[in-house]
Amino acid sequence: MEKVDYTQSFLRVANTYPEFKEAVEIVSSNSEGKIWLIGGFVCRCIIQDLYNIPMSNDVDLDFIVEKPLPIKLPVGWKSRDNSYGNPKFVGPKYEIDYIPLNNIHSITRRNLQPTIENFLSGTPLNVQSIVYDVTNNIVIGDIGIKSIQERFIAINDIEQAKHRAEKKGVDVADLVTDIAQQFNFTPIYTFD
Repeated sequence: MEKVDYTQSFLRVANTYPEFKEAVEIVSSNSEGKIWLIGGFVCRCIIQDLYNIPMSNDVDLDFIVEKPLPIKLPVGWKSRDNSYGNPKFVGPKYEIDYIPLNNIHSITRRNLQPTIENFLSGTPLNVQSIVYDVTNNIVIGDIGIKSIQERFIAINDIEQAKHRAEKKGVDVADLVTDIAQQFNFTPIYTFD
């Protein structure tokens, strides 16, 4: 099997979205230290590139920031709180979740040090355990990469999966099934 450069795979698709570049600029101007793009945008870009499974046209950009600064947004943008109490930047065409590393639910729930590794270990699903490290221009997350390579969706952290399912008003199995169907991946239902 040929070795895949996941960073290049991600960037090939991400760079076709003008929102990606603009969002990185907005978040960079509102933080110091490291910045990571997380969530569905990262895995969806890679899945689209590798398996030709198109992404939704809705762009959902979620960033973790090491050191937040006082928020200053471009004209036409506003800030409000998301469902976790973190800032959400609302622009004319899309939104950006801006998540301080020290205020990530899965990390605070487990009383862990705020690190990107602890974030990756606490995502609800395995495919979500992948990030684009904006600062170092690299995709990281062995669990998420393995999920994409082997084309399966499974629970990564059961407590976080239960929490996410409750917020969405579904059960954990539905959470797994929904993402697996979107990606045409195999769902794995082990919830221990």
